[in-house]
Amino acid sequence: MYIATYATYKSDIENKIKVNVFINDVLKFFQESADDGHWDTREFAQIFFRKIIKANPEKAQKFLLKQVKSKSSNIRRFVSETFQLN
Repeated sequence: MYIATYATYKSDIENKIKVNVFINDVLKFFQESADDGHWDTREFAQIFFRKIIKANPEKAQKFLLKQVKSKSSNIRRFVSETFQLN
């Protein structure tokens, strides 16, 4: 019983670590896309980031609060546009 519980616990922690690494890569991708030189890339980034907000609101909120202070007007616009409803 103890071994099975430990294995489940260890698996849960490993999965959380994998998800955190993955979400950090995803957030970096959106940060780069939000400041891309092509307007259509920026538009798609803010549209698709809404799915990140729904899936992981706490991480998305922390990310957006950092981005709203960016020197880049494109990134600040990205933050405001992600909350637009279509």
